[in-house]
Amino acid sequence: MVLESIQVTKGSEEEKLCGEVYDASFPRGKKEPFACLCGMAYAGKADLVGYRDGETFVGMSFCYGHGDATYLMYLAVREDLRGNGCGEAILEIIKDRYEGPIVLRVEAPAVDARLLSTPYRRMGWFVENGFVDSDRKVIYLGTNYELLCRGECPDNTTVQNTFKTFQRSCMRVSKL
Repeated sequence: MVLESIQVTKGSEEEKLCGEVYDASFPRGKKEPFACLCGMAYAGKADLVGYRDGETFVGMSFCYGHGDATYLMYLAVREDLRGNGCGEAILEIIKDRYEGPIVLRVEAPAVDARLLSTPYRRMGWFVENGFVDSDRKVIYLGTNYELLCRGECPDNTTVQNTFKTFQRSCMRVSKL
């Protein structure tokens, strides 16, 4: 599989398809409004990217650069294409595109969660793809997350400030 990455532009087909897969992949209350992601990307503050395998739209990613690190805020693959290597292919493009550490958040598994629960599976998938558990945690949009990093992870204060800055920037561009 050879994926093409396409920077999303306002009013494009990619914008529509990214919005659909984003809305279908992340539960309400655990995501920013898609308009925020678009606003941040169109203002040059983040990268909103769609991915295609030939003519087939596969998924999307949203990355926010802050300091020396890139924060992979959202990565989603169409549900009917999951388990076919699409996510790994998108992640490889992201790892090749950005220099420096890449930080992402994964919902923290509940203390009594089974090892087969979605948060454990998701964490395991990222670890299999080169990320390590940083032992750092963040509460974002009212949800507890664990941070995984590729490369040296920023200190806890930097991470906390980055998420606060992102949220403020997101609110500002949503009002435009």
